[in-house]
Amino acid sequence: MLRLPLNRHVDQGILPSLKNPPSFHDQRQKLQRVKTGYLLKHNLKKGPIDESHQVQRHILEESSIDTNQQNKATKCAPGR
Repeated sequence: MLRLPLNRHVDQGILPSLKNPPSFHDQRQKLQRVKTGYLLKHNLKKGPIDESHQVQRHILEESSIDTNQQNKATKCAPGR
């Protein structure tokens, strides 16, 4: 297995840059997490996506499935 060069890890944000202090890297990671959190909250506030879009992304099952078949499938599924 080959080891990736250090510059590649720095470019991907895994390791801090050699030119900047490590505290900058930590601060940058925290800011990215906050930004991601804000984006998720904003998307949740926008409300649910229409059903056809959710079916396309395989979030929801298609409603054309017979309800009896769907009930059987849920009964056969192992409980967790």
